[in-house]
Amino acid sequence: MKRRSKILYAFLCLVMLLCVSACHTSKSFTFQIENGEQIKITLDTTDGYDLVQEDGRFAVEKDGDYLLQGYFLSEDGYRQKEELILSVDFIDMKRMVPDEDPMMYVYQHEGKAGSEVDYLFRVEGAETGVIVGSLMSFEEAETAFSLLAFEKVK
Repeated sequence: MKRRSKILYAFLCLVMLLCVSACHTSKSFTFQIENGEQIKITLDTTDGYDLVQEDGRFAVEKDGDYLLQGYFLSEDGYRQKEELILSVDFIDMKRMVPDEDPMMYVYQHEGKAGSEVDYLFRVEGAETGVIVGSLMSFEEAETAFSLLAFEKVK
């Protein structure tokens, strides 16, 4: 009898562990880029965020509101955006990663629709660049952006 109760207890512990670990969810899309690369975007959807896409663009939504919107850039498109943000003085550079020879720029500026937070970066191991923008506060944009992952599909 003691053996059965130990087995039942172990089984219940295992079921509870599986229930707790099953609470993490994500959603992914893989995009075929014009340069032939495939880029996969994954969003942690655990807290009600959703990843949507249309016509090669993607967005992060929550409760029906767009938090982030983005699209892919060719190598030339990336370089042009990079040159622009480094040459104008109306951009508030939040960070460059790494500091020397940056692969990611995070900056804020006033746009037609209001204050905009932008992320310009290259996907690791790829020629493809990405620009992601948000009209939310810097903190809200950072939270949503931290839930995204980009990878070149081999």
